[in-house]
Amino acid sequence: MNSIYDKFKLLLLSNNLLKDNDKILLGVSGGSDSIALLDLFLTLKAEIKIFIDVAHVNYNLRGTDSDLDEELIRSICKKAQVDCFVLNVGKELLEKSYGRGLEEKARNIRYKYFNELKRTYHYSKISVAHTKDDLVETLLFNLIRGTSPEKFAYILPLYDCESCILRPLIEFTKKELIEYNINKRLEFRVDETNKDTKYSRNRIRNEIVPHIRKINPSFENSIFKFREILKIEESFIDREIDKQFDGDNIVRTDNSVLILKNYFISLHDALKLRILRKIRETLTGTLKDFYYSEIVYIKNGLMKTDNFKYFDKFIKIYIKSSWIIIENIKEGNNNE
Repeated sequence: MNSIYDKFKLLLLSNNLLKDNDKILLGVSGGSDSIALLDLFLTLKAEIKIFIDVAHVNYNLRGTDSDLDEELIRSICKKAQVDCFVLNVGKELLEKSYGRGLEEKARNIRYKYFNELKRTYHYSKISVAHTKDDLVETLLFNLIRGTSPEKFAYILPLYDCESCILRPLIEFTKKELIEYNINKRLEFRVDETNKDTKYSRNRIRNEIVPHIRKINPSFENSIFKFREILKIEESFIDREIDKQFDGDNIVRTDNSVLILKNYFISLHDALKLRILRKIRETLTGTLKDFYYSEIVYIKNGLMKTDNFKYFDKFIKIYIKSSWIIIENIKEGNNNE
């Protein structure tokens, strides 16, 4: 039991992820992982001068069970003298939310709420209870969908500097955290919908992962190590990509990037793809809906004809004279 807390504390302090007077918002669902997260931070709070509050989203999808989740969290927070913020989500809001399915819509609502609280109450970090199991499931899910290597390397990091999302349980398994809760006699809720295999992530968790585990009982550790190797290699590749932007072959304007066509053609395909991806992210601040297949399509089109044009809701790409022009549609004009 103590080893879980010691590892938790060491992970945060050795990576310089906590400082005096840090104000941290914890996302707590009531499940075993988030209850362990809350208890670990409460224990840490007794040793280190930090401030913690809790945020919970009640989606009202499981009737009485949803209300019991909320009641448990409110009760724990009241006893611990921690502020508890709760967002009650109606069916209409859930249906209107952006996302390709129920899970994604719920996630978008949850993080939007967390970020609103962060801005309003000036939290330095948002901590969530992602575990090693969640990391493995997410990696497999993205691998099946066809993610790029660079994205694969940076899925669910320990700490995301841009979003200020902290994942201090990412090196713990769900089994370890359940045992921690049982040993400390902590009450937690069980979401029976996690067994419903109509959801892709549940199917991975309940059907695919057990089969892989039969082949390699420690495959989670193997994937974890593979990801760490990828991160090292990606950091090198990122540095090489940055070098391409230092010369005269790539020119940045207020709302566009120009690439000398002959220079682009001379590059290795790996660099072409990465440069297109980096420019899209630099111009728009997002890679949303910009999948690997799209990048390959653009690269091939630019290589084949001077009449190639590409549009999405964020950027426009076309060739003019000896330059490939990539424009931010929302900021610039659409005149060629």
